[in-house]
Formats: sequence, structure tokens, C-alpha cells
Amino acid sequence: MSRIAAVEATYLAGVISVSRLGLEPQPLLAPEVFSTPAHQEVQRAIVDLIGVGENADTTSIVQRLGSTGKLAVVDAEYVYGIEEKHDPNARLAKLAKAIRTAHDAHTLGSKLRLAQTALTSGELHKAREIAAEIALATATEKPFEILTGREAAEAALAMSQEDQSTRVRIGDPELEKALGMITAGTSVVIGADTNVGKSTFALHIARTMGTRCGIVSTEDAPAVFGAKLLSHASGIDSERLFQGTVDMHEAVTLRESLYRVTENVRMAFAIGSPLVDVLSAIRALVHQHGCRVIVVDYLQNIRVDPKLDRRITMADAFSQMKALCARLNVALIVCSQLSRPSPDAKWREPTKHNLKETGDLENMAEAIILLWQRTQGGAVYGKVDKLKWSARRHRFQFQRDSVGNLVECAHWGGDYPEDQRDEEEQPRSWAGRGRRAS
Repeated sequence: MSRIAAVEATYLAGVISVSRLGLEPQPLLAPEVFSTPAHQEVQRAIVDLIGVGENADTTSIVQRLGSTGKLAVVDAEYVYGIEEKHDPNARLAKLAKAIRTAHDAHTLGSKLRLAQTALTSGELHKAREIAAEIALATATEKPFEILTGREAAEAALAMSQEDQSTRVRIGDPELEKALGMITAGTSVVIGADTNVGKSTFALHIARTMGTRCGIVSTEDAPAVFGAKLLSHASGIDSERLFQGTVDMHEAVTLRESLYRVTENVRMAFAIGSPLVDVLSAIRALVHQHGCRVIVVDYLQNIRVDPKLDRRITMADAFSQMKALCARLNVALIVCSQLSRPSPDAKWREPTKHNLKETGDLENMAEAIILLWQRTQGGAVYGKVDKLKWSARRHRFQFQRDSVGNLVECAHWGGDYPEDQRDEEEQPRSWAGRGRRAS
């Protein structure tokens, strides 16, 4: 018997001994973490017995194994002999930790061998995905917490009474009314059609955020984001920068404006890259640059296997980014496209069901903000279409300045300007207007 198998046998003997006393053994490990099939089946029988409120003594375990046809895997005499391995001085928690550590090491070794095999056979993409899984599993991140219901409630009460400055402020007063403060582990989706202003809106949030914010761009190059920041600081249209039509006076203004560009924003560029690169960028922004909020712009431009269902792959990408940010203890904001509307519904108000190729994203996100326009180049309307922690559904409106930046965010009551209402909508009240899916 190997060393870890002996540890497992001692643990099983301790669990059986505790169960004989009518107590529930803690911690109770999952059967899959054991190294041998016999120990896995014994532990599975123990978990099943305890789950139905029965004592997990050796006789009951053997009967359970017989009823499930597992006595071919583990001999009954071996089960009866397990109790002899009980060590009254051995703590279950210490034994469980040793078993988990051995299981993790074995799993890591298996993944490393798979990665090596993939590299040898020239499957670089598969090897990188496995390497990303290994990095995620071994990163020094926030450990899992197990709380009782009362402990979770106490944590919520403590959060409500703590200094407001310890949470992440959005910065823009109107958006703060809409969402409240963003807390670690929160995921927010910003949905809009192409050219409505997803990136500009996300950049506006990042600029005004009361903490360091990291942007992972999957679409725009460094010069594009830089031009937007410089345009906002200087008031000079970013298009002039790209066309090279800036005069000498404007060049001086642009250089002076560099000092007004926020340094609270950090950017990583994974343009058209696979999910593994996006996850790596998120880790770098958090671990190396201290970012507390991550913005991914945008979801649909993350490269996935074209042979797979995009709804599933997009939902999986969002789920992995959300899980990583939760473990890193940071908030996540993800930009997403909306499904292309029909020509007669192009300027309609969207709903969260219009989010493009995202599967269960609307269920996974804690908050969803939707943006749309009623006319080409007109005002940008926005609404909170989902907010898990509140029944409030705030609506707001942005104006664009002379160079296209979003400015003057203000509360919006829901009425469109007269010249932007469809004739068929004019007689209706707001409750009946613009609610149809695009």
C-alpha cells in the first residue's frame, strides 16, 4: 500500500469511528479525491449513508456496496478491516488536507503531461488552454469561503456599515444612482449595437472610476483607445489625429492635455485573441498593476473554435472571466453586442433578451445596462435592465460633445423628443412604448 493510500485508509477509519458515535464527520471529502477505486467506493457509500441520516458503520457500508453492485471493486473483508487502521491521535482535518494535496498534485501532473503531449503533436492552441487551466488552479488568489447563512448575513450587515470609501465608486453621479457602488465579485454587462458607444461608455466609466481600472481590449488597438482619452482631455476630435490634420496650435493643446489624461486606467490588448489570452491579461492587470475593476471590450471578439456553438462558447467565456474575477476579488464589466435588429426596428429600445450569442449571460450577470439611439449620431439613451440587488430600474441619457465623447449623463424620464418618436408610438403611454424586442 502506498503512503497516500495508507493516509486514506486512516482517514476512512476515522470517519467510520466518528459516525459510529452518531456524529457527522468533518470534513467529509468527495469520493473523487481518493487515489484508489476501492477507497473511492467506500467513501461514496459513507457519503450516501450519511446523506440519508444513517450511521456509516462497516456493516452498513458493506450492505450499501452490495446493493449498488460495488463489492466487485472492493472486498467486504477489506471494509471490515479498515476500522483496525483507526488512529485516535490522527486529526481528520489534517488527514483530509494531505489527501486533497495529493489529489491536486496528481491532477496537476496529469495536465502537465497532457500539455506536453499536445506540444509534441503540434497542438499549440490546446497546450495553451491546458496551461491556462493550470495557471488558474495554482494562482495565489482569494480562497474559497464556506459560511453559514447567519455569517453571510453578518457580512452583508458589516458591508452596509463600513466606510463608503472602501468600496469602488463609479464616479459619475448619475451612473452611481443607477448601479450603486460596484463591489468585488460583481459582474456588469453593457449591451449596445455597433457604433452606439459601448467602448466610449466603458471608457467613461473607467476614467471616472474611483479606483484603478484595467481594460482588456479585444478589438481596438492602443492608438485608438489613446486617441479617445486624448480627445476627451483636449476637446479635439480624435479623427483629426488619425488623419494627420492637426495644426500647430492644436498640437500644443494636445501635448498639454497629456497631463490631464487619467493614470488610473491600465490597458491590455488581446485583439482577436483566444480566451486564454484574455484570462492572462486579466491576471496581469490585477496581480501586476493592482486593478480592482476589469473591463473587457468586447465579448464577441474573443476568438473561439468556429466549429462550436457560439452561444455556448460566449456564455462559457463570460462564465470563466466572471469566475476568475471573483477569485481575484475584483469586479468585472463586459461589453456585449446586441443581436442585429430588423430594418424597421433599428431604433427601437432593446431588452436584455437582445444580447447577442450569449446563452445564459443574462442570468449570470448581476447587472445589465443597455444603450441605444433613436437617430444616427443622436443622444445615447441608457437603462438598467437588470440589477440583482435592487428592484430599481434607472434610466439615463448621454449627450455627445462636438468631438463625439459622451458627456452630461442625466436622469431620463422615458419621454423621447417629439421629432424622435415613431408616429405609431405617439398616442401610447411610456409603459407601452419601445418595449418590443429588437
